[in-house]
Amino acid sequence: MGRWIGADEASRRLGVKPATLYAYVSRGVLARRKGDDGRSVFDSEEIERLALRGRPRHRPGAASELVIESAVTLLGQDRAYYRGRDAIELAATATFEAAATWLWTGDLSPAVSSAGPAPASGWAADPVAVAVARAAQDQLPPGCFRWSGSRSSPRRSPPPTRSA
Repeated sequence: MGRWIGADEASRRLGVKPATLYAYVSRGVLARRKGDDGRSVFDSEEIERLALRGRPRHRPGAASELVIESAVTLLGQDRAYYRGRDAIELAATATFEAAATWLWTGDLSPAVSSAGPAPASGWAADPVAVAVARAAQDQLPPGCFRWSGSRSSPRRSPPPTRSA
């Protein structure tokens, strides 16, 4: 562990505003502790690692933004990729639970395979909760998005009619 530095020094080393520094803390990118005077302090080695991992990207007329390397997410030009798989393909071939398990653990065998979704894991929604949700949904005004219960076919209310 390195020496502890204040928020101003940590912000300067990363090339970000103090508000961005605290956003990193709230997102779990950085750890902090309270110094003897009650102010936030940061591990200088952790700041250096983040500075090396992230790289400033400059666009004409825009402020710098920090890019953080991730083994989980890649934001491509037109879509996202999770652990190297196209997110749209993943949504079409895996259940929500299987995809979440796979993203969390990184283990492809029980969650998602190239052959399609894994068998159901035994989780089922409480029928009473489903009935309550459907009853609430039935009270939505016309034109609102309504879910049919199918993974691929949302039910839309007919468009509202205009009265003359």
